[in-house]
Formats: sequence, C-alpha cells, structure tokens
Amino acid sequence: MINGDFVKHGVALPSSNMTKDQKIETWQTLKGVISYDMTQVRQKFPNTLILPTIGNNDVIVHDSVPCSPGVHQMYFSELFDVWFPADLVPTSFNREAAFRTFMQGGYYRHDFEDSTTSLLALNTMFFMKENECEFDKADEQLEWLE
Repeated sequence: MINGDFVKHGVALPSSNMTKDQKIETWQTLKGVISYDMTQVRQKFPNTLILPTIGNNDVIVHDSVPCSPGVHQMYFSELFDVWFPADLVPTSFNREAAFRTFMQGGYYRHDFEDSTTSLLALNTMFFMKENECEFDKADEQLEWLE
C-alpha cells in the first residue's frame, strides 16, 4: 500500500476559482507525475499488487476533491487507469468492483486471496474542512464501510 501524496506541494491549484481549462491543465501535470511515480514503483517491485490512496497533493485543487461532474469523472477515471491499468494488475485484484466505488469518490476495497484480510483504501479528503464538495460524499463513504 502506498499512502497518498505522489506529487510535491505547490503543484495543485491553490483555489477552485480557476477556469476549467486551468484545472484540466493542472490535472495533466499531476497525472504525469503520478504516472511516473507508479512506473518507478512497478519497476522496483515487479509482480506486486500496488494499492495506492489519494493524498491532499494528488488532487487538482489542493486539499479538495474534484466536485464538478465533468472534472470529477475525468479525475477519478483517469487516476484509476494510472493506478490500476488492466494489463498490469494481477487477476486477484477485482478491478471492476474497485472501479465502481472509486468512481464514487476515490475509495475501494481489496480482498486478499486465501485470506480473511481486506484492505480498505479510503479517501479522507472528503472529511477536510477545506474540501469544497458537499459532505454527502463523506457520508456515502462511511455508509459504504458499514
């Protein structure tokens, strides 16, 4: 498992008062860094299931989960593909199930084979007061845990 913050401080936008184009451009930069980091980890640990989580520097606007429908979908879908490319994750990883919850808010579950152990990768960004999304998303994640 890799805890968030693939990207250094200062890359994410300081405020959501930016244009959609600025947000998309920033996301392309962030995605490039996260992709590079994941490539490096995969090279150092081949044949290993890597289970990352989102950090406050891995989002388009610092400390805030993408909220607007178009940006939200783009961010979570593309981040999922960077973290869990279909051709690189082991078959033991239930990519389809993880994708469903990841698209709701960047959280997922992995059940380890031949074990009663599960990993719950939460997105605690929804609980930050700086987050600009409605707290309903935080509540949805908590309900998912039940």
